[in-house]
Amino acid sequence: MKTYRSRVSIILVIILYSICIAQGAISYLAGGFLMGITLSLLGLITAIVWTLCFGIKYVINGDKLEVRSLGQPHVIIDIHSITHFEENHDLASAPASSLSRLWVCYGNSERVNISPRNQDEFIAEINAIRNAK
Repeated sequence: MKTYRSRVSIILVIILYSICIAQGAISYLAGGFLMGITLSLLGLITAIVWTLCFGIKYVINGDKLEVRSLGQPHVIIDIHSITHFEENHDLASAPASSLSRLWVCYGNSERVNISPRNQDEFIAEINAIRNAK
């Protein structure tokens, strides 16, 4: 069993905290009325960043690829059903915490978006298992 952690893009972290800072500035200008909302938003964003940084991993377990993410159902893919990989920068899909992402295409038009730290090593290990069949 080999585990690959997700790559984390500092740009995504900055964007999330910038939203919180902007909300805090608005609260301040409004006389502090929205301070409770700001603190709630800060907690939410901290939880999201924590999940992005520490909660996403990709596990190769025998001939299965497990995509594990806190707060989301695990995706289990038979490695032999993987047809190809596509690089992308699609922000609308998860579980991937980086701007440099990889579509894992498998089965009948199914795919999952991931961002392993050692992408070349990850692809090589998946391909070695696929070719060993």
